[in-house]
Amino acid sequence: MPDGSLRRHEFDNDCEVDVERELFERLDDGAVRTPTVLGPGFDGVLAVDVWRRWGAVYWLTVTGDGEWISNIDLAQRKPDGSWDAMSGGGARGDGWDAGWSPEIHSPSLLRVGELVGQDVEDEDGSDIELVARTGYAAAGVTAVRVKFPDDERVVQVFPLLNAFVILGPEGPWALTALGANDEELGIPVAVDSR
Repeated sequence: MPDGSLRRHEFDNDCEVDVERELFERLDDGAVRTPTVLGPGFDGVLAVDVWRRWGAVYWLTVTGDGEWISNIDLAQRKPDGSWDAMSGGGARGDGWDAGWSPEIHSPSLLRVGELVGQDVEDEDGSDIELVARTGYAAAGVTAVRVKFPDDERVVQVFPLLNAFVILGPEGPWALTALGANDEELGIPVAVDSR
């Protein structure tokens, strides 16, 4: 797997483009193995997902002095195969001074997190409220089955932190943790992704 670190720069206009390009390249080559514990100095992609012609990149940066940014960036694939930034969102804060790893206490074996969305037009001209939702899975979970109102798919969980991001249409989703042989490991959890 490729190295997970991202080149970060002072965020002037030219550098934002460089970082954006690197983020969206992860949609084609996949996310990376993250450490099991995140702490100051971490800078990388946690998970990616592609659904139809859209992509989502879930990333985190923690500076040496404990400031952090957690973000989901959305992109649309252009006809030439490259990615065009659409929107994104997330959270930021400070005080991250120790290592962290997600704790999963739910019988679903999943911990659902941040949500971002954007109105998009599908190839047939219909409108879709595109939503990306992040989360973490317990050890042993390798994928998440997501059931949308009119479809279902399986999304990869990225080791070692076991992060995931799911891209799909807004609405009620049912998520089920899956093992290496696609066996159901936890009880399904209903998630309102609006």
